Amino acid sequence: MPPKPKKSRGSSSRERDVKENEIDVESNSNSGYSDCEALLNEEESCANSSKGAASSQSSSYKITLPAKYFQFVHDQKSGRGFKVKCMLCHLNKTKYDKFGKPEYLSITNNSVYNARRHITGKHPTCLSDFNTLCKEKVAESQAGNDKRSKVKQTKLDNHIMNSSSPKFKQISSQEQLDEAILNHIIVDLLPFSEIEKEGFQELVGGLIGPLVLKSRRSMARLLSKKYELNKQILIAELENVEHVSTTADCWTSHRRSFLGMTAHWHGEGKNSKDIIRRSACLGVRRVYGSHTYDVLARAMADMHAEFKITSKVNCTITDNGSNFLKAFKMFSSKENEGRPPRGSSNVDNEEEVDDYLDDDDEEDDVVYVDIGEILDSHYNEARLSLEIEERNGATEQLPRSEKEGTLNATLNNEDSDSDSDNDICNIVAHIHLPRHFRCTCHSLNLIATTDVKNIDQRQFNKLKNNLDKKLSAIWNKQSRSSLASDYIKDKLGELFIIHNATRWNSYYNSLCKVNYFQSKKPEEFNAIMDHFKLKKLTVAEQEFLKEFIKIMKPIADALDVFQNEEKMSVGCVLPVLTVLKEKLVIFKDNRSVIHCVPLVNCLLEGVERRFSSLFTDTNMILAAISDPHFKLSWISEGEKSTAIDLLKKEVDRRLKMTCLGRLWDVSGTALCYLGIVVLPLENGKA
Repeated sequence: MPPKPKKSRGSSSRERDVKENEIDVESNSNSGYSDCEALLNEEESCANSSKGAASSQSSSYKITLPAKYFQFVHDQKSGRGFKVKCMLCHLNKTKYDKFGKPEYLSITNNSVYNARRHITGKHPTCLSDFNTLCKEKVAESQAGNDKRSKVKQTKLDNHIMNSSSPKFKQISSQEQLDEAILNHIIVDLLPFSEIEKEGFQELVGGLIGPLVLKSRRSMARLLSKKYELNKQILIAELENVEHVSTTADCWTSHRRSFLGMTAHWHGEGKNSKDIIRRSACLGVRRVYGSHTYDVLARAMADMHAEFKITSKVNCTITDNGSNFLKAFKMFSSKENEGRPPRGSSNVDNEEEVDDYLDDDDEEDDVVYVDIGEILDSHYNEARLSLEIEERNGATEQLPRSEKEGTLNATLNNEDSDSDSDNDICNIVAHIHLPRHFRCTCHSLNLIATTDVKNIDQRQFNKLKNNLDKKLSAIWNKQSRSSLASDYIKDKLGELFIIHNATRWNSYYNSLCKVNYFQSKKPEEFNAIMDHFKLKKLTVAEQEFLKEFIKIMKPIADALDVFQNEEKMSVGCVLPVLTVLKEKLVIFKDNRSVIHCVPLVNCLLEGVERRFSSLFTDTNMILAAISDPHFKLSWISEGEKSTAIDLLKKEVDRRLKMTCLGRLWDVSGTALCYLGIVVLPLENGKA
């Protein structure tokens, strides 16, 4: 007889499966549930159900059965179900089928129908208990599914261009497009002609859709509006600041002169309420004519007045240019004027200027003359000259009225000159500059360049000049010839570093690169010198190069520290200079230094001459000892008690100022704040 066909489940069975599909009983070993849930995880079911949408949908999760009645065995190969062992059938011993294999029950991933049918047919007395266990978990499983769905469910836009963590902001309006293009022009320092380039228009035009790419003039007008808006925002922010420090620099580029100024103050951060150092560019203005001291003084004063910080600026930092130093010498108030010691610098360099004179010296050089005597003598000289001309017949034909007119015109011209002088005096009277500080980086750079050039020692100068000539020859070859540059790159794998006079540490970095090639790739380096028919470095010159680099390294390290834009403060100056002096003293006592002994002495003298006044400046000492990074670590044991007394006096002074209405916080954090950024006041005046 042919085998009877298997009975297919009817529609009622399918409906029952769908209803039971919602039952998801979580496993809990402590409450009598098996640990099959850990094995039947979602990742395994998804990996095994990749044969279609239907199978993957049905295997998105697996049901769990009460451990009291069923125990998980293994997954089926199809991935749409699994095998379980009935604990009641296998209670005493393992039950086998007719093929000699253990008798297991097949369960689909999303239905308990087969398990319930087995309990109904084989163990009917346990059916009510089985249903009770399943129903107790229905509400809990549904609540768990809802919670997981809320946590795991993601929005559709999160799958577009990885917008869950967007790197770029999507442009959806004309205003956002204009802002993005303007920001592109500003950040990359591009001219407005970039907007009119064909490639830019094709790129942006293909991305913006219905939006409009505005013209060059429109973007220029938007830039002007944005500048005025940001300027007003900056002015409003600076109004709430009590102390501001500024920097100024003047330079020439493309046959045009400019003056740039920046401002620095303490305020809340944009993303937090922490007190941090804030900085902003006040402006870059054209300077017409010569960079004389009065022109720069007027430009700096106007910049301060424009942003309404004239009374708030406690100091301005510039380089050692003679025009800047004279501007502050002439227009800075006496009580705010920071003078180096007398006779501290005297180098015939335009970038380096004679030091400030003491008040006594200035008074000795002034000669007081009565202005009335000058005018009377000039009037008498003019009348006398006319009388002489009359006697000689030079003006015999002129009427008397014209003669008097000539005399009056002469006197009027002199009066106009005196009026113009008075106007200049009035202009000067309205220029007020704050206290001045010389840039520490520029002073160190002058030590490493100008002072070293002025070393008067024959053997040292001979070695250094010979070394410079040989290295300049190979540097010029690389800079002026593409063939030479390619040959050097092919031989050494990289090029020499070409130093720039306006870049600090560039000469030191250039020598370090040469020393690297000389020590690590000597054969290739000598081959290059032979190829270009240049003189090789002698043994003495190689030794000189190594000594020069070793001794100049502390100077280069100090410059790197001072050039840090985020962590640098006025409190770092004295500790760094102290460490620099200690390292140079070690070199002075080192007998292994043979060729560069004059260099060590020159650097020590330069540091002492240019920075000795800072070590006696009360403000600089307070700034350093109140900085939590340094405190008293840089001060010798004998001077620590003096520094502590100085800090106590400053705290007492500020407490008294608080009692007088000045709101100063004298907590430990505030002391650090006062020491690092805000320079202490002198006699209650900013």
